[in-house]
Amino acid sequence: MPRQSAFAITSTLLALLLGYTWANRATVVGQEDRPARTDIALVDMVKLFNADKEYVAKREELQSEVAEAQKAFQEKQQVLMQLQTEGRKAKPGSEEQRRIGTEFQQKAKETEEFRQNHILKVLEAEKMLNIKTYRVIADRIQKYADEKGIRLVIRFAAQPLDDTKPPQEILALINQDVVYQSGLDITEEILQTLN
Repeated sequence: MPRQSAFAITSTLLALLLGYTWANRATVVGQEDRPARTDIALVDMVKLFNADKEYVAKREELQSEVAEAQKAFQEKQQVLMQLQTEGRKAKPGSEEQRRIGTEFQQKAKETEEFRQNHILKVLEAEKMLNIKTYRVIADRIQKYADEKGIRLVIRFAAQPLDDTKPPQEILALINQDVVYQSGLDITEEILQTLN
């Protein structure tokens, strides 16, 4: 068989195979606006965390605990300020001034220990809450991605750039890796699996 005939037959077969694979390419069910076959999706983790009812409830509990602790800390600071005032009024070098100084040092130490213990307690509780919630959400994302044939899910922030936000939030939005996306956001689908 001449070389030109073999080349023509091979080219025709390749064109037919290519046309067949394009016609039969997989699509993600229920995602008409998403490209027909994609291995990449995006998800807004902040939105997912804020939609998790258990996370929101526990976070509110922590905020209440922090508010109560701040109130107790302020009361302890008031006692310290009162002791300072009494110490200034006491006769210099007197037994009363020494007693107040000792009491002040003891109360200051207790106040600092209270503050440190509370900070550690809240930070640990917040860490555990974030880890637990992240694991639940990551598990849901993984299951969804496995079902839909998505091989890579990238975190992004769906919120628009708003100049009324604090500088740290604006900087975080500007510095995120995803600048534009179209039809790759699966956040709403994941939200339906939560709670």
